[in-house]
Amino acid sequence: MEGGSQYSAQLAEYYHGILNGFPGEIQLACTGPLDRTREFVVRFFHKEPALRRRFEAWIASFHE
Repeated sequence: MEGGSQYSAQLAEYYHGILNGFPGEIQLACTGPLDRTREFVVRFFHKEPALRRRFEAWIASFHE
């Protein structure tokens, strides 16, 4: 997570979409894999707010 490689940038972009929605994504009440992943991430970070802040800072570092 601390790295700055191309893979890290792609991973950061993916999780940015998980946390904030992907460009052009239409929010529907679905139960597909993306929704399950999003629910897991949201539940995990609900229990770990400090880790969420660090994770979001890491993601933001790729958007500067």
